[in-house]
Amino acid sequence: MKTIISILALFFLVGIANAQIVNIPDVNFKSKLIQLGVDTNSDGDIQLAEALVPTSLNLNNSNISTLTGIEAFVNLQFLFCSDNQLSSLNVSTLTNLQDLFFNL
Repeated sequence: MKTIISILALFFLVGIANAQIVNIPDVNFKSKLIQLGVDTNSDGDIQLAEALVPTSLNLNNSNISTLTGIEAFVNLQFLFCSDNQLSSLNVSTLTNLQDLFFNL
């Protein structure tokens, strides 16, 4: 019985950990975040806790086509994302954003 409870607890913890990963489908966006040091635990993913840290991101000229996942970066004050392949950008969740540098 202890083994079954332990296995269930392990599945529960793995499920919680996976739920905290920010969905970033654009490989260039994710790669740029890793290059900028946002992935502080070096696991190749951006956890919600990691996304809450940056107050500024410079994503200029990074060949990014979508910024899906940017909505998790709610503490951003400055976002530079010019000269990418973006067709739209939704920053409605970024209520701390003071300056946005963006062109289509």
